[in-house]
Amino acid sequence: MTRISPLARPAIADIKPYEPGKPIAEVRREYGLTDVIKLASNENPLGPSPMAVKAIQAALPEIHRYPDGGGYYLKQKLSERLSVSPSQIVIGNGSAEIVELITEAFVGEGDEAVIGRQAWFKYRIAVQIMNGVIAWADMPNLAHDTREMLAGITDRTKVLFVANPNNPTGTLMKKDEVELLMARLPDHVVAIFDEAYYDYQDKSVYSDTKRYVMEGRNVIILRTFSKSYGLAALRIGYAITTEP
Repeated sequence: MTRISPLARPAIADIKPYEPGKPIAEVRREYGLTDVIKLASNENPLGPSPMAVKAIQAALPEIHRYPDGGGYYLKQKLSERLSVSPSQIVIGNGSAEIVELITEAFVGEGDEAVIGRQAWFKYRIAVQIMNGVIAWADMPNLAHDTREMLAGITDRTKVLFVANPNNPTGTLMKKDEVELLMARLPDHVVAIFDEAYYDYQDKSVYSDTKRYVMEGRNVIILRTFSKSYGLAALRIGYAITTEP
């Protein structure tokens, strides 16, 4: 019997699979435990708002219908909240899908992406799928270092990923560091600021990356409903960027 895997592109075969944290029910079963506190996936222990639960329950009778793939109404609400045009918002199946869309759009074979060594695994996988080359940036004290990231940029660099605050180390690239990065970022590079934990930050030291979007810079901001809104199972992520 032949195997199907040799028919896949070499870039796929070279990817190291990610092993996600096990669901609590599986941990209970495997280890015979009753009380489990799960920290592996950074899930909100408070759960979703009762209003969100009520809205989900109200929508259940219509789950046999395909949804609005463009997320029209969600875009309208986000547009009002963020003071940007709906055309500047992209809705995705979690931030993970948007990362994939970004690399599909900007990274071709041999193109480069700057990624911190201890940053979210998804950036690496998305670049590898597209036959891209990863320029690893060292992260002293497990934090993104502006100079290390800038040093990794070449003429082939297409994207640069900054998880801010970083997942999984929890470190922050502060306002002055982001400003230095953007001041020196070449025009041929797109900076992606993954702000999944934006709502947990002290805004006095946090950079307002949206201003770079409003200035027309090559910036994409990623945010999610998984963390502070406690809706991880619904897989709702979104991006904010410049006008098409």
